Amino acid sequence: MYVFKIEHAQKLSQDLISIVPIKFQIDNSMSVNALMDFDEQSQNVIIKFKSSADEQIDLMHELLHVRMQFKDKFSLLAWQTNDSRITDEIRNAVSNIRDIVDDTYIFNSLYNEFDIFPISPNFFNECKKDIQDHKINHIQSITGINKILVGSWRLRIAQLVLNDFSLKIDSYQKEICEEFLSLFSNIDIKINTTLSFLESHITYQSVITPLEHGQALDNLKDHIGFSPSLLHLASRNKINNRWLLQRI
Repeated sequence: MYVFKIEHAQKLSQDLISIVPIKFQIDNSMSVNALMDFDEQSQNVIIKFKSSADEQIDLMHELLHVRMQFKDKFSLLAWQTNDSRITDEIRNAVSNIRDIVDDTYIFNSLYNEFDIFPISPNFFNECKKDIQDHKINHIQSITGINKILVGSWRLRIAQLVLNDFSLKIDSYQKEICEEFLSLFSNIDIKINTTLSFLESHITYQSVITPLEHGQALDNLKDHIGFSPSLLHLASRNKINNRWLLQRI
């Protein structure tokens, strides 16, 4: 069991472990600082993290994913088992849609509920490199709908820093985000259109309850152009002592 140094992080962890088992694993091979997943067979939540991960920004972020799914019963996007239409591109798109909607909620929860600035220093370092390179490096190897989702979300995070979290940013962070937005906001018409959609439809106020959060997932799914029959909302429920994903 991971023992947090930060009291409110330890309290949140203990609260959630009483609902679902959580295993913490160090994995320095990951491209991200921390990642949460659920292992259906063992019925354990697995939170993998780098040894350099920050307890508040990275690990509490993943714990809030756990709280959303297992305690507060926020929705996920799911598909029918063995649906032949589900490709790797669609799986990645579902993951990116979830990241956008969930992280809009989680960033604001860290900021408003726990008084934590929720954006990792890595984001600003990456934005600085993008500015120097005159390209958003995260989207260079991505195509199609995932390029649109990832590109618009990078820009949206910069907007959130300037608008929602401005009381906790320094002059360097402010300058980086302003320059990033100035340089890349019109980089691609489809990315720009989706960014405008996120500004108006995926806000903290629009995802604050499970019902509104589910609607936001559906709205972004529809904006991207997925067939209504392809994906549906589901939630995790404990039945006969096992956590199952059930269609809503």
